[in-house]
Amino acid sequence: MRLRPTSSLLAVCALLITSSNITVAADSTFKPTAQLRRPGALVVGNDHAFVANRKSGTVSVINLKTKSVESETLVGRRLSDLVGLPTTNLLVALDDDRHQLILLQTTGSKLRVVQRLDVPHSPVRLQLSTDGKLCAVTSLWSRRVTLIDLQESNFESQAKELILPKLTVRKTLDMPFAPRLSKFLADDKRLIVTDAFGGNMAVIDVANRKLLSRPTLAGHNIRGLAIGHGGRELHVTHQSLNGNSTTTHENVFWGGVMKNFVRSIPLDQLLTSINVGNPPDGSLYPLGHPSGATADPGAMLVTPRGEAALLLTGVNEIALRRRPREPFVRRKVGQRPTAICLSTDEQTIYVANTFDDSISQIDLDTLKVTATISLGPQPKLTSAERGERLFFDARLSLDGWYSCHSCHTDGHTNGLLNDNFGDNYFGDPKLVPSLLGVGQTHPWAWNGKAVSLDKQIVKSITVTMQGEKPSEQTVHDLTAYIKTLEPPPGLAVARGNVDQKQITAGRLVFQKRGCVDCHAAPKYTTGAVYDVGLADKSGNKEFNPPSLLGVSQRGPFFHDGRATTLRDVLTRFKHSLEQPLDAAELQAILAFLKSL
Repeated sequence: MRLRPTSSLLAVCALLITSSNITVAADSTFKPTAQLRRPGALVVGNDHAFVANRKSGTVSVINLKTKSVESETLVGRRLSDLVGLPTTNLLVALDDDRHQLILLQTTGSKLRVVQRLDVPHSPVRLQLSTDGKLCAVTSLWSRRVTLIDLQESNFESQAKELILPKLTVRKTLDMPFAPRLSKFLADDKRLIVTDAFGGNMAVIDVANRKLLSRPTLAGHNIRGLAIGHGGRELHVTHQSLNGNSTTTHENVFWGGVMKNFVRSIPLDQLLTSINVGNPPDGSLYPLGHPSGATADPGAMLVTPRGEAALLLTGVNEIALRRRPREPFVRRKVGQRPTAICLSTDEQTIYVANTFDDSISQIDLDTLKVTATISLGPQPKLTSAERGERLFFDARLSLDGWYSCHSCHTDGHTNGLLNDNFGDNYFGDPKLVPSLLGVGQTHPWAWNGKAVSLDKQIVKSITVTMQGEKPSEQTVHDLTAYIKTLEPPPGLAVARGNVDQKQITAGRLVFQKRGCVDCHAAPKYTTGAVYDVGLADKSGNKEFNPPSLLGVSQRGPFFHDGRATTLRDVLTRFKHSLEQPLDAAELQAILAFLKSL
């Protein structure tokens, strides 16, 4: 097989594999084994589609004519992304468990690993430059973007043997937020990077390898980036939580609590914005309506003809339109569609359905789903696995406006306030807490009055989400899933910047200053409530201390988000400190907290 550049490279989320005169006969008797795959990335060519499976660490190869799986190859532990290199028969995959970039060579439906390259901790997404010579890797918990050089591949004129490229690190940049998506712009001179949880964005100067600007989007859960038809604007899919809107039936019904958008930002404005926090303008296209909401908009693509397609991951749909000013037509696909790709003839869209282990095929002429391709049988799901499906399912909420994931992004937090009756009263919005590790740290709610996780889940579904009362099985499964969520690594640990001397000194300061009274090891929390001199609007002064495990991956802080950084917690607000910390103590305790 060979890859070739096509007219759709600027619009399609993954590069396209085309057929070659080199073929290997496929095993027509191949039968996939029963296992959970959880497809999350997709590369499509003339004859085959290549699917990266997160759970199984495999790449499935689909024959597009027979609509069946021809092979499945184990290449890693947990694959988070997959792209194809133009003019070659090469793929690049990400393994976010081993923290590696993997170069793969394809021959027919066969794959082999050519090279593995270590990259920063928890790589989640790949983005190729338009010429395929540069690759950007975003790493979540290490908060880094790595630029990878790829030598141009070519074929010797006589032997016709591929000279394989070598992956080499050009530059690693530290980011001020946890990155997820990225997009090369301005003839590959600029790279846009977006926040995995909140609305932060960054513009990187690729040639000079430095951060130019940090615009902030009025939203969160940015899950789709696509260049608009004509190349003058960037489409961004995201959500917007109104922290001042109480989660009453009426407010949820009319979309007053959570909205889902496609935002179109002029590129010239985005690339010239220089102020930190300067919000880009652009136009908003609201998605969904009462009785037919569209939770968790995801990946998006725009075809060379101007058709647009985006995934509505929370309601298991794809939205399509033929022209920019037309309304979207919605079609049902599999459960939690997360990846989308255009065919080489630009007539068909393929969608990876994560929880169904399937691929949906959509015809762009009729805008109808024409086939569903199974990646293989699934074993019987455990309670936690069923709970994971429910966590991302917006059908638990009124009309499908939002899922658990909408606020607790991938189990973490969107970093925003929500007025949801969590403390048994409205009118006092509270910070959305991270759920990573929360299953092991009772009680729950900011005031610590939720002593049962099961009951807290019922309250969240019926009050925060205004959904129907869940069954005992639903609650049991959600509880089981939440208890599997582990705290993220500390920022210093994820970056490999652990200073044991400073950490030891910081631990002593932590103990000496009495921080352990509320935040006791090993979970760095306690089951009581404390008055730490911070009152909410309703006059409540007693709060349950959240666990400090993974605290450097959170922010803002306190029940109302009044502290932006950990430094603010300790200096500006002097949290539970009788005397201010001196400079050495401050540096030491910050190093300690970043190691948790």
